[in-house]
Amino acid sequence: MIQPLLDHACTRCHAGDRPPQWLRLDSYDHVLAGGVRRNEVTACDAGASLIVDKIGTSPSVGRRMPFDGPPYLTSAQIAAE
Repeated sequence: MIQPLLDHACTRCHAGDRPPQWLRLDSYDHVLAGGVRRNEVTACDAGASLIVDKIGTSPSVGRRMPFDGPPYLTSAQIAAE
């Protein structure tokens, strides 16, 4: 259910050999591995996951993702993640 959302909104940048912040989102293992910060995804704790903050309307650090948005993920899509 989540991977299609990531594929649609995230993997055009966050895939391949040199993704931003070394964060690959093109497979479950890569998502859990995280990137430079290592807190991008915290298993079973969306509130502690940076990725949830970054796709929200007012991220606490940096720009809202996806970088080339809008369109951004909808509230319903964010709630699913």
